Amino acid sequence: HARDEAALDFGAAADHSEYFTDNEWSWMRDMTNTFNCPGTFVTLNGYEWSGREGHRNIYTSERDLLVFRGRADKKGSISVVWNAFHGNEKCAGASHAPLAHGIVWENHDPDVERFIEVYSVWGASDSRSNPLVPQNARKNASGMTVHEILASGARLGFTGGGDCHEGRIGLTTDIPGGQGMISHGLSPNHTHRSGLTGALLPRLDRLELIRALRERRTYATTGARILLTFNIKNSDGVIEGKACVHAVNPLLCVDVIKNGNSWL
Repeated sequence: HARDEAALDFGAAADHSEYFTDNEWSWMRDMTNTFNCPGTFVTLNGYEWSGREGHRNIYTSERDLLVFRGRADKKGSISVVWNAFHGNEKCAGASHAPLAHGIVWENHDPDVERFIEVYSVWGASDSRSNPLVPQNARKNASGMTVHEILASGARLGFTGGGDCHEGRIGLTTDIPGGQGMISHGLSPNHTHRSGLTGALLPRLDRLELIRALRERRTYATTGARILLTFNIKNSDGVIEGKACVHAVNPLLCVDVIKNGNSWL
């Protein structure tokens, strides 16, 4: 679907690790590896870990990945996961829908957790003033926004994800009538469309994609096919630079956020 229908350059599956068996993981891993074709379409092996510290995704450019079961392990902790991948430059992790899932940031490992999912079918996590903020986040103040996480000193790149639980990247869940005659499992429970991730890559392969995630050379959209390049220089508190945007519609404005404040 990602390659032939969504017409993407890369994709990754991230099923909940506590729900699949070792045999199912072997099948998913082998299937993911089979579809990887450098230069044409790239896949990453990965899964979603969920536990008392929230939901995290972990990806690798390698053909296999050590699996941690999350909620299936009563003693499981995200710190155990990060410790296992610490120092491995072929892996990268991220918080998934941090505002919707009430992310706990005390367990952050900057060596592994290099980016954050700022948007998905759950909604936007940048700030609570965003009209696309998850509904549960409006009432539950326990989760941290991306702005709050960055203000704590974290340095992170951004990605846009799906989580429609259907393996249909780019699925639009905000228009139920556009989903076809048969509803897509959990999709009707979400109110936003799937997000997409853009990455600056010197070549299209697994290693460069992981490097882009680790080096924060990615950006997120709310599903729109937007091409973006930018070069920003900070000098004496003044932001200078240029950006080139190929969007689906004319731009209304460009907001540059620094230290939680907007610079127009």
